[in-house]
Amino acid sequence: MQKISEKLKQRSKELYREYRQHIFQKTDRYLAYLMIVQWLAGIVVALVVSPRTWIGTEEQVHLHVYMAVFLGLAIISLPVFLAFKKPGRKITRYSIALGQTLFSALLIHLSGGRIETHFHVFGSLAILASYRDPWVLIIATFVVAIDHAFRGVFFPQSVFGILTASPWRWVEHAAWVVFEVSFLLISIRDSIQEMVLITSAQAEVEASNLKIEAEVKQRTYELEQSNRELESFAYLTSHDLREPVRGLANYAEFLQDDYSDKLDEDGNEMIQDMILLCKRISHSISSILEFSRLEKQNLAFTEVDLNETLLNIDMKLKEFYKEKNARIVLSSSLPVISCNGTKIEAVFQNLITNAIKYNQSEEKIIEIGYKAENPFVFYVKDNGIGIEKDKQEMIFQMFKRLNANNNSDGYGVGLSMIKKIIEKHQGKIWLESQPGEGSCFFFTLGA
Repeated sequence: MQKISEKLKQRSKELYREYRQHIFQKTDRYLAYLMIVQWLAGIVVALVVSPRTWIGTEEQVHLHVYMAVFLGLAIISLPVFLAFKKPGRKITRYSIALGQTLFSALLIHLSGGRIETHFHVFGSLAILASYRDPWVLIIATFVVAIDHAFRGVFFPQSVFGILTASPWRWVEHAAWVVFEVSFLLISIRDSIQEMVLITSAQAEVEASNLKIEAEVKQRTYELEQSNRELESFAYLTSHDLREPVRGLANYAEFLQDDYSDKLDEDGNEMIQDMILLCKRISHSISSILEFSRLEKQNLAFTEVDLNETLLNIDMKLKEFYKEKNARIVLSSSLPVISCNGTKIEAVFQNLITNAIKYNQSEEKIIEIGYKAENPFVFYVKDNGIGIEKDKQEMIFQMFKRLNANNNSDGYGVGLSMIKKIIEKHQGKIWLESQPGEGSCFFFTLGA
């Protein structure tokens, strides 16, 4: 428990550092662009505002305005360079804090100490607070105080717009800056605490997810292991049952051949039922064995022309079509795909025979086609009896038969085999049907 707690703390600290680093880098770049815009704005102020402020009505730019323009470039050069080359570093954000406050001082000078320009200082401090680093504000506050103190004493017109001023006037300006910064520092403290809570919660969520993933993997492994054991058991059991069932069938046929004339009608009927039951059990055992082999089998894929596949099926089922008065309609030529030709032929053949077998229409029409989607969607549609919606999933389960009480020769295995074959092809199969309106089986091959 102690180890888990330490890991959570460590991960929380890592997330906190990543979060703060992201904020530092994003704010560095944001302020770099802002400083470039401010420098251009400073040039405009120097060309438009400064001449009238410093000279009067004359449209002459004083020499110190040119110096201020070049000084502005000097102020922003290092912070902008660091913001793009070394974002997120301490030296970068501290340089930006220094450059931003110095540029505020430059703008105040260019405007001739106008009181409106002093708001740039407060705006700069609010923007710098987005770093959520107290030292950035402390550095900025220190620079503002030193600048106001120095110029307020030796060059008051540059900072206050008047030729003479009290040498302590800068203290009032600095006090307002400290007032704002104190609230910004409180906001930063609260924001940092919130970040700590968020990253701690995120670390707990990650730990919980990892635990859940580990449990899911373990359960999946156990389920796969259980399925393998069950398949192996089913295979071995089915294999061992074949001989006894075959023996029972032989005995029943022997009784029928040699003693049918000595038994009454009920006795002969019981022997017939026994033979039929043996055949059904034998078929079920063979289906289980085939299903188990399919589960373990790695299918070999080749390029297969599905039109030739359907021609092969037509040749095999020609007499069956004639007997059942069935007609196959191909809506369009089928594509050539990569698959296991033998297994996919079995899929189409099983769907076609089912569509005919469970069809009470006078003329049984089976439509086969595909939709040119990605992947292809193949379909086999009939005009048969249809299937209720609540029974449509059940038909894909082993030994599940919707017509178990009729005289059909189905064993409830074909569709489960089809589903397994299609899944081995990374596809899926589903059914759309309404009672009395026929059924349409859709399936894909490949994800």
